Amino acid sequence: MYKYPESHPQTCIGDARISERGQVSGESLNDQVSMMEKFAKEKGWKILPDGKIPKEIGSAKVRRTLYDEQIQYIKANPGKVGYYIIRYIDRLSRGGVGQYDAMKKELAELGVILVDTSGIIQPSYLMPELEALGFEYD
Repeated sequence: MYKYPESHPQTCIGDARISERGQVSGESLNDQVSMMEKFAKEKGWKILPDGKIPKEIGSAKVRRTLYDEQIQYIKANPGKVGYYIIRYIDRLSRGGVGQYDAMKKELAELGVILVDTSGIIQPSYLMPELEALGFEYD
């Protein structure tokens, strides 16, 4: 797992999502929430705004209502949210790399680092270190 910057706000916001109420593959909403709460607790992050991870049922192929609400909260509380937690990348978006990158960039521009509990998403702040080793990025 990555070491997250201590200078970053030790707070988080997130969301749990399934495609439809009857979804049987993957984890339930409650399973996702439990894993995200455990992850935040292990990192010492406070979950904003009220200590709870909200849940959503709906497609991730289009822009999501809950994600938009979380973005509005972040904008209304500049500098308060350090991390946006998701369980897995496919819980955030199924719109392909372009949509995922746009969402990650949108969060980064608001000072929020996108993380998933499985450690697949690499924080952007690692890039300068990797570039120093000769890796190049667009």
